[in-house]
Amino acid sequence: MARESIQRMADAQGLTYDECHAQQCAVLPTGRMSAPEDMADAVMWMISENQKGMTGQGVDVNNGSWMS
Repeated sequence: MARESIQRMADAQGLTYDECHAQQCAVLPTGRMSAPEDMADAVMWMISENQKGMTGQGVDVNNGSWMS
């Protein structure tokens, strides 16, 4: 989802996509952006027998990114 946004930021700053992507990853607590597999892992946990007590929660799989 962030690919187009990162490209717009890169274009505005005169950077390559890879340079801008690296800058964005550097400010995240985990140092990387989420991948589709991250969301799939969260969903698999939610429907597994290992998840026993969570109800009615919003789960934000975002590697610590904050969008205000």
